[in-house]
Amino acid sequence: MANDNEARSAVFIEETYNYTIIADTQTEITCTGTSGQVRVTVPYDGRSIGKAAPGALIDFGQLRLRKPSQGTAWSTCPIQLPIGTDLPRMLRNNRESVWEWSYIPDAPRDTLLNLEAAVIDGAALDPSMDDNLLAELLFHNVEAFVNDLRLRLKLWVPRLNTAALIGARGHELRGLILEQESKVQIFLPSGASEELLAQSLAALANTAGGRLLIGVGAQGTVDGLRGELADSEAIGLRRLLLQAALRCDPPVVFAPPAMLEDEDGRRVARVNVPPGQSEQHVYQDKLWLREGPTTVSKARSGNRHPAPAPQPLGDLANLVAAGPTADVIMLGSKGVEVTANDLGRAITALVNAAVGQGLIVVRHLAPPQGWTARLASQNANQSFEKQLRSALEGICPQIFNPRPEYATIEGERVVVLRIKGHQPTVATYKGAAYEWTGTALREVDHEELYRRYMLRSGQQLHSGPSGDTVTLLYGEISWPSHPPTRAKLSAMLQQDTADKSLAHFDHQVRAMVWHNLPFSNLRGTQGSGCLLNTGLRHAFARPSNPGATSDLNLNGVIQIRIDNVLASGTEYEIQANHPLIQGVPVYKRTQLIANLQLNIPELFANRQRAALLHFQIPDVAAGRELEERIFDLQQICADVGFWVAKPSPSSELWGLLRGIRNTGHRDISLALGFRCTTTDVARELRFSQRVDHKQIKVGHLDVRIVLSGVGDKVSEELTSLQMELSQLIHDRLYYLRTE
Repeated sequence: MANDNEARSAVFIEETYNYTIIADTQTEITCTGTSGQVRVTVPYDGRSIGKAAPGALIDFGQLRLRKPSQGTAWSTCPIQLPIGTDLPRMLRNNRESVWEWSYIPDAPRDTLLNLEAAVIDGAALDPSMDDNLLAELLFHNVEAFVNDLRLRLKLWVPRLNTAALIGARGHELRGLILEQESKVQIFLPSGASEELLAQSLAALANTAGGRLLIGVGAQGTVDGLRGELADSEAIGLRRLLLQAALRCDPPVVFAPPAMLEDEDGRRVARVNVPPGQSEQHVYQDKLWLREGPTTVSKARSGNRHPAPAPQPLGDLANLVAAGPTADVIMLGSKGVEVTANDLGRAITALVNAAVGQGLIVVRHLAPPQGWTARLASQNANQSFEKQLRSALEGICPQIFNPRPEYATIEGERVVVLRIKGHQPTVATYKGAAYEWTGTALREVDHEELYRRYMLRSGQQLHSGPSGDTVTLLYGEISWPSHPPTRAKLSAMLQQDTADKSLAHFDHQVRAMVWHNLPFSNLRGTQGSGCLLNTGLRHAFARPSNPGATSDLNLNGVIQIRIDNVLASGTEYEIQANHPLIQGVPVYKRTQLIANLQLNIPELFANRQRAALLHFQIPDVAAGRELEERIFDLQQICADVGFWVAKPSPSSELWGLLRGIRNTGHRDISLALGFRCTTTDVARELRFSQRVDHKQIKVGHLDVRIVLSGVGDKVSEELTSLQMELSQLIHDRLYYLRTE
């Protein structure tokens, strides 16, 4: 491993854009200022600067910046760091020296941030809500739609790496190529083999970390991604990277690939590799390192993963009797030998299920046919161990070496394998991935396996072709009073991944706050979005003093970070005169800071309103109730002008319809849920001389309809629609009562 001093040399370039946003019925966004800062951190190194006199300036090189407004002219500043009189103390404490330079980036032609504020009657009025959650709210918590006033903020930022608002395409890639291959940067052609990719990943992780540029030739020529690596979603590239990382021992952690383009539109993948944390990474029994611009290997011998020492097995009889569980897989049946494929799939399934430590219990262990009883037990063990070795050869990564533990339970031979999960790894067997669900094995596609590996290794996933990762670092809205305890709806919505945007009240700053929310790619737009929610009803509480007035104009601030991009399109070059910053990594980011002014009375007057209809109608139980009711209800919605989407897949007990209609430039949304239930009823008729008994099925139709819309006259339209729907449902489904 390279020493820590070399690993910490870095250049940070950060641009900050300040905005003021006034939100009521229309949003006004104003850019109030821009600033840029460059920081170069260099560790004190006694070998390089120990001979310098105290107070002397060490010339490390120079930084060149070129803003789009400068044309071909560059701004140059020398990177000079003083050596203080406390150099020995700095050396002992492993401290860094920091050089800083400020500049004013060009103002963007268009806004880098957009915000839409809205007040809604119900927290559940979300057209993208999962069908199961929508049905749960419709049938078990209808107040979610009409009695949970919310403030909702929708944030949007453009995708800067694919369509920079300022600057020419390709400037970022050109800057990286100008740094040439070094200890921290490797060029790889698009056709690089999995073997070469694994060597490069291990070398960077074992040295000081760095990055791969895939699609660039050895001399810096841009060939671009080709073949299966050139697909727009980068699925083939992610699969290749994952397989190469898993070939290393231990597997190498890497950041999600970011796509860059040159001036001609050719795409190159940038893959950042952090330095290894503890163990050195070995590939094909060799230790790979970077020495300047070259990858070299050193011999590495010895068994890195010896079989674990045997441990007490405990009560195996109860374990076998309990059968398969979340962390126990049972294999084998009487007269059938367990194969290497069975073992390989089972081992990878436990690893991918992330159970920590699991067990594989192989029952009815039997020798090959023809062996005598005296040698049966010994040869059964040898046969099993041969199958196990064959299975382990097909598993990637090859870091598992379970020790077979044999036992006999009531005359039955069994063997137990302890499978310990290794973070952050996942595993494949013969190129395929499996997962244990607690009752069965299921195959996992490589995109899901890649997602799990990224999350387990602490990497932040982002979607879309660009490499800019957008995060809401902090959001705050000042709040007049402490909100009440969240209702049942809030707890329910928090469990759903689609609504992690609920704010929390911070007592110290007396504000509703959000922390570290990722933006997600928005289909159909060249940007990413983030949704913020907070309850609002308690903010309308009247002051106790009749003469007092409550100020419902809320103020706040949001801070957004966009990694790996400079929004102004500023280009940079680092000309190094000292080995400490030769090939130094450059980290870029753009920060957006917006001060918010929310006119809540105006937003409330134009809020999204909702109306709820609830019908309970006797039904027949003829066996095809759901299909018939879907047709009836679709026709009713069409009669009042709703375009109804295809019914959502549902069980025989319930169904969902969603629709929308437009009148007078206003959209009215519809969500309709219904349940058909049957009950067995015993009917008894008493006559003077006999009693007749009959068992019949009685049906019941439960219909819930939520209408919602925005506008000053939407309330009258919702009321009118309620009456029309009520009359149509009564007329069309009246025959159910007569039957």
